[in-house]
Amino acid sequence: MKPIDYLKAAGTALLLLILNVAISFPVVGVWRALFEPQTPPQEVALRIAPWSSHLVGPVLFFAAAWLLARRRSERNGLAMAGAVCAFYVLLEAASVTGYPDGPAMLLTLTFALAMAAKVAAALLGAVLARRRPAQAV
Repeated sequence: MKPIDYLKAAGTALLLLILNVAISFPVVGVWRALFEPQTPPQEVALRIAPWSSHLVGPVLFFAAAWLLARRRSERNGLAMAGAVCAFYVLLEAASVTGYPDGPAMLLTLTFALAMAAKVAAALLGAVLARRRPAQAV
């Protein structure tokens, strides 16, 4: 990968983090409106937002890796997907450092499984972007 690709991977990771958080707002709002209208929004958000991220995150990672691998055929899609995931983990770590239990949040089984799903989705996206249909003879 070229140095510019690492910058693109970092930017993509930041975009994925922003999108993942942004998507959780309407998910929490809809959940609260449908199932817990009397519960304060903060309480609902603390429970539902992580699950929104766990479910939507892999879809976002798949799409991002697929697009990145598809746009530049000479780029190593798997390396790019791995770089995006690595930068994402760094951004996640940086985003929780201000919380009292922040670093401990990164050492949970839930976080590990969520990141594993995102990495697997990104790698799958990169692999599928490379597949070309068989040519008819």
